[in-house]
Amino acid sequence: ADEQIGPAGPGQPDRAGGDEDNPVAMCITNRKSQIYSANQAFLHLLEHNPDLEVIKGKALHRLFPQQSHRAINRIETLVDNKESRSLQKILHLGAENIPVTMQIRVQILYNPDDQRAEGALITLQEDAHWYRAHFDEEKQTLTARIRQLSVDLMDRQTLLKALMDHSPFGIALLDNQRRVIQLNRTAARTLGIARGEARGILCNNLFHCFEENQCCPILENGNNIDQQETACAQPGKLQNTFLRSAVLSHERNEDIIIEAFIDITDMKDAQQAKEDAYRAKDDFFAKMSHELRTPLNAIIGYSELLVDDSYDITPGELKEFAAAIQGGGYDLLHLVEQVLDIAKLTDNKVENNPLDLQPNDIMDDVARTIRPLADKNHNQFSIQFDEHLGTVYADPQHLRAILLNLLSNACKFTSQGEVTLSAHRESGAETGAKGDWIVFQVRDTGIGMNEEQTKRIFDRFEQADNSSTRSYGGSGLGLSIAKDLCELMGGQIMVQSQPDQGATFTVRLPAQKPIT
Repeated sequence: ADEQIGPAGPGQPDRAGGDEDNPVAMCITNRKSQIYSANQAFLHLLEHNPDLEVIKGKALHRLFPQQSHRAINRIETLVDNKESRSLQKILHLGAENIPVTMQIRVQILYNPDDQRAEGALITLQEDAHWYRAHFDEEKQTLTARIRQLSVDLMDRQTLLKALMDHSPFGIALLDNQRRVIQLNRTAARTLGIARGEARGILCNNLFHCFEENQCCPILENGNNIDQQETACAQPGKLQNTFLRSAVLSHERNEDIIIEAFIDITDMKDAQQAKEDAYRAKDDFFAKMSHELRTPLNAIIGYSELLVDDSYDITPGELKEFAAAIQGGGYDLLHLVEQVLDIAKLTDNKVENNPLDLQPNDIMDDVARTIRPLADKNHNQFSIQFDEHLGTVYADPQHLRAILLNLLSNACKFTSQGEVTLSAHRESGAETGAKGDWIVFQVRDTGIGMNEEQTKRIFDRFEQADNSSTRSYGGSGLGLSIAKDLCELMGGQIMVQSQPDQGATFTVRLPAQKPIT
């Protein structure tokens, strides 16, 4: 039934979160990812900033532009599978469809009576820029609240406890010797230290600012700390980055330092990842320009010789020139097909038509195509598979494209070595997985990769080593396409490699149609 009753239930606020000043975008959906409630911050993300009544009952993917559908489909899949999870995705927002990196949290909501999943609470929040823009405003709000409550009935102890316990920011109180008097709950959780153990610790054991300035900028220089980025100084702790502000307060003839801070490590990492993606894309276009020029130069050069009346062409040269032009044309076609595949995968327009296939038939077909490339580099090519392999549930075109890409790379980066394509059946009963899997492996004895290279080998517009473009060619798209196609068919792809010891790529695909 297309029920529109959301998980909040009767008597709950009409908008998710109940706080229209909440900067975090929030919405509540039913089991079919249809909007039941949303706050004003969520409505601001949408193209025409609609009213809540306009979007009620609509599916999530109908509210966002096509460029965001892949990310929204991932959210809807989590709701369908009743799976709570945090993820980071790029969404195109507003009237101009501006791409923004968002921190997204899907929290499944359950009926308290029968524990049945009724829908999900979805929160969306931008990266560190929002915190920088609103840090002063939040600090002023906290200061105003302190003054107001001080004038009212609460005594100072109650005021301080309420503020410390409920602040969304980490707050630390320090004495005039830079020793911790008290941390609030958020500060203790952020710093990873118990509140009772923190008392008496010098602040330079928590933050790096003392070492950076060679003194306390507040007590010795009289300078407040205003939105300063500082690293964690605790031994054995991750070097997280904090956005901090601190002021000096005089209480009963005693100087007290009040610090407010928030951990922005994940936000900085997300920003860095976005900048790295832009740099990778620039590198890709530079490599693509090189890849396009090479076959074009051959086509144009040999074509000019063919039309030059002054050049006497022998029959043998004519065949050689035609073959070179044909080869350049095929190279150009392959590059264009890869770019089109990436565009389709990005827009979620690639069709997936899985069937029950015989893996050995696909492997034999791929082998006939790949043997000439293996012979070109004097490699020994072999196929190995179990006699009782059974079927694999996959799209035949996608599976063939994945294996061809992996084998082409193996032959290209291996010289006078061995390239092997194998397949075996992996029982779900033995591994604890749902259903059986067919595992394909492509092994080579080529140049291999180091750990840092294997981490980014499946990223779009990346190669294990950018210098390999000049030595071996390639656009850096093939493995990214293979990874997307694997995931589209419900499988996964992995790699193990060491420098000068070859590489092993593993593709796992379901043996039967998954039970829904």
